[in-house]
Amino acid sequence: LESRAGGGESHTMMLAEQLHEAGSLVFLASSCRILLSEFKKKQLPFRKVWGGIEPVSKFGIAIFLLLWPFVLLNFIRVLRMYKKQHQIQIVYCLSLTEKLLATLPAKFMGMKVIWTEHISIERWLTFNPFRFFYVWFSDFAELVTVSESLHRELEHIGISSSRIHVLYNGIDTDRFKPQQAALINGVDFAKVK
Repeated sequence: LESRAGGGESHTMMLAEQLHEAGSLVFLASSCRILLSEFKKKQLPFRKVWGGIEPVSKFGIAIFLLLWPFVLLNFIRVLRMYKKQHQIQIVYCLSLTEKLLATLPAKFMGMKVIWTEHISIERWLTFNPFRFFYVWFSDFAELVTVSESLHRELEHIGISSSRIHVLYNGIDTDRFKPQQAALINGVDFAKVK
């Protein structure tokens, strides 16, 4: 796992905080060290859940092929527990492992499933032997992406356009103010007309 948050982790954390502030119950069940650490810092409920290795490399695919039945059973156990104890209604999937193994069980348990995609669809999926299942299981989820180009990439690999929703990343205007000068290579773009 990476040692710092990327766009997906940052977005997930921001979403969790805003939902929590709005009064929604938000629970994290993940093996992502970054998200687990952030949820702990923010004192949001979390549970470390073993999810194996994400199948986005040759090594990850080989390990996934060996371990997927055990990861699937673990996901089913956790989903049932959260559904029973907390009446979870929505499952938000960030990793490929979650999308491949948690989508159908969550759907069969009556939960809505949301996937998020923040990075370009490249070799990690286009040449992935699990691409077929990714496209098939997308019929049981709503996909949220951050750009029209990513929407087109998802359509290109076979995902129904009706399942894809573009939500552009917002800008925190408390941190980024339009009147601040943008100097790039010595050029003040705030003064360029």
